[in-house]
Amino acid sequence: MMKTSWVGLLVIIALAAGSIGTYFYMKDYYADRNEMYNETMKRLYVYHDRDNRIEDMTDVLVRSYDLDSIRAYYYSMFFEKMSQKYGFDWEWYAALMRMESNFVATAKSNSRPPAKGLMQLKEKTFRAMCDSLDISYKPDTTVWDDIANILCGSHYFSIHAKEKGPKHGINVYLGGRDYMRTIKVSREDKQYVKEYSSTTLREYRRLSMAYQGIRAGKKRVERK
Repeated sequence: MMKTSWVGLLVIIALAAGSIGTYFYMKDYYADRNEMYNETMKRLYVYHDRDNRIEDMTDVLVRSYDLDSIRAYYYSMFFEKMSQKYGFDWEWYAALMRMESNFVATAKSNSRPPAKGLMQLKEKTFRAMCDSLDISYKPDTTVWDDIANILCGSHYFSIHAKEKGPKHGINVYLGGRDYMRTIKVSREDKQYVKEYSSTTLREYRRLSMAYQGIRAGKKRVERK
C-alpha cells in the first residue's frame, strides 16, 4: 500500500513537472512568435508607407510637370530612396532635376565644359562622384546613364547640404566649392547664384505644398 502511494506521488510529481515545463516552453514559444509577428508587421508597415509615399510623389510630379505616370513613378522611386539615404526631403532632389534639366535625360548645357544629363553634372564632378559611390566610370558614356546621373547628382548635393544645410548644397551645386570666392569678385556670378538658389527654394516649397495637399486629401488606414 505504501509502495503504491509512493508510485502515485512520483507520477503526480512527474506530471506536474511536465506541465510546468510545457507552460514555460509554450510561454517562450508564444513570446517568440509574437515578437516575430510584430517585427513582420513593422516591415510591412515600412513597405506600405513607402509605397504610399511613392504613389503620392508620383501624383505630384504628374500634376506639376505633366510627366507621364511611368516616368514620374520611375523618378519618384529614386527621390524616395535618396531622401531615406541622406535624410533630406525628396522635394529637394525633384526641384534640382526640374531646375537643371526639366527632366530631359539628354539635356546638355552650353557651358564649357558642358553639364550633362538629368542632374546636369560636368564630367570632372561626375567622375569624382562615381569614385565616391564606387560606380564604374567611362568618359562621356556613364554620365548619360539615368541611374548613375541621378545617384551622382543626388550625392553631390547631399554631401554639401550636410555641411551647412540644403541652401548651401544648392549653391555649391551651381557654383562649385569655391562659389563664395567667385561671388565676391563677380557681381554677375553673385546675382546668378542668388537667383538660382531662390528659384530652387521656391520650387522646393511648391512641391512640398502640393505633396502635403495630396497626402491630406487621401483617406488611408493610418498606423496606430
